[in-house]
Amino acid sequence: MFLGLRQVCIAVSDINAAVTTLSALFDVECSIRDDPHVSRHGLRNAVLPFGSAFIELLTPFRDGTPVGRHLERVGGDAGYMLILDTDDFGFWEHHLLIAQATVVREGRDGTYCFRQIHPKSVGGVLLSIDADGIPNDGRWHPAGSNWRAHVRNGRVNGLSGVKLESAAPFNLAARWSKVLDRQLQDLPGADPVLALDAATIRFAEGQPGSFQCMTGVKVHGDHVQKCIEAAAALGLQRGQGWVRALGMTFELEATEPKRLEVKR
Repeated sequence: MFLGLRQVCIAVSDINAAVTTLSALFDVECSIRDDPHVSRHGLRNAVLPFGSAFIELLTPFRDGTPVGRHLERVGGDAGYMLILDTDDFGFWEHHLLIAQATVVREGRDGTYCFRQIHPKSVGGVLLSIDADGIPNDGRWHPAGSNWRAHVRNGRVNGLSGVKLESAAPFNLAARWSKVLDRQLQDLPGADPVLALDAATIRFAEGQPGSFQCMTGVKVHGDHVQKCIEAAAALGLQRGQGWVRALGMTFELEATEPKRLEVKR
């Protein structure tokens, strides 16, 4: 059964500034903004394709939204939601009951269906397991019907992982392993890792007294060094293979060049 990383949602206080930052940093553009399906929940949004995966920015425009409360609790921009893509949506209804994971919202719109799991049932982030036809076949309702026209692969072309932090990362990892029905990679001296299809979830120890939260995203592409140069121009924190923006650390992973096979 396929289970992949499809969308990372970040709560931001200023969505226009956040779009400008991501666009300049990664040379990406929005495929949809202010989706009415999102607006009815008191939120503005912007979805930016990274290859066939997506980063969504969310900000509240009225009081009392979960996103607004998350921003207040964390004290600034922060990871909010993780959306996984599956090819067997029906499996998860029964499995989540067995795993005692509380579903807070579910629905269907044409070929697209989703099932959102309460953060307290997994820890660290709101989790959604979605399906829209065959994974990566071109359809992805949250990004709009014409999202492929907005893909820019000059610097980056995909998302390959996220990082969750907790004061008890091994306990958090064990819970995610049970909920997602995936075996945990627990190597001595290393952070526990959960492998998805073509992506990973890493569980790291957070600062004392900090909230469980999604703090990092792994981005890959052919020219990630240009992201470092863009970060310098924007005055963002950066280092060897990473930049920091919107309360998140973006790990940059160079896509390995394809080697042509020589037939003899």
